[in-house]
Amino acid sequence: ELGPAGGHLIFAEGTGTTPKYSTTTAAGDSWTPPGSALTTGGSGRINWQIARACPTIRNQKIVGILIDDQGSEPAGDLYLHLWNGETGAWSDIWPGRVNTTLSSLYADQRGFDLAYEQNTGRAILVWWDNVSGEVRYRIWSSTANAWVGPAEIIDVDPDVTTTNIRWVRLDARTGTDEIMLVTEDANSDLYAIRWTGTAWSNGLQLTQNAYTITYQCYDLGWELTRGNCLILWGEGTSTRYAMWSTSATVWVIVGDPGPNIAATT
Repeated sequence: ELGPAGGHLIFAEGTGTTPKYSTTTAAGDSWTPPGSALTTGGSGRINWQIARACPTIRNQKIVGILIDDQGSEPAGDLYLHLWNGETGAWSDIWPGRVNTTLSSLYADQRGFDLAYEQNTGRAILVWWDNVSGEVRYRIWSSTANAWVGPAEIIDVDPDVTTTNIRWVRLDARTGTDEIMLVTEDANSDLYAIRWTGTAWSNGLQLTQNAYTITYQCYDLGWELTRGNCLILWGEGTSTRYAMWSTSATVWVIVGDPGPNIAATT
């Protein structure tokens, strides 16, 4: 997998805490036998892994790994690995765990995410770091192959009773450095805020009544031509949605009824 279009499949095996992976070429006609990435140093098992590919600058991928220590919740620790597609080697770009306090993320939910700015190739990592109503973020420069400054705080629960963050979701807008962040806390509050490429802006509480925290009951995506961002979530037995307008630079829809999926529970 030394070409820019090569693919990775990252997976867990058994109760080990070392990620496994296979690679394929752009044609996808064959996969390599499973290999081992770097050890994480965690104990327990892998509950979540996400892999994001740098869209420009370098042939790299960043993988986030959430380890469940299998104790009572919170029981999760977050680790980061970088794949260098030019050398075919893994490196540990954040020595040790990311979260400040041991076993402080909720391992049954995914309180972290990664996304790349599509023009600069910078990656943004967002994670909950055991402080109610806040998440942290840090920027990785693909150009410098280094972190840009220390971790910073994003207030994602300013209008309601603060609590721990269970779900974190990022989505990058094609052809720009914009990224939308949506979080859900333990009280089923959804909050959205937009990364402009330089700062977090236009934060908004979407609802205090998302359907569940047990699984991710929301998602988001950007329209390709208009550039609007659509966020859809479950609420009660129906769906609701919000829309960010890129041209108007405001939220034009918040909480309107979404598609009828004929749910009864």
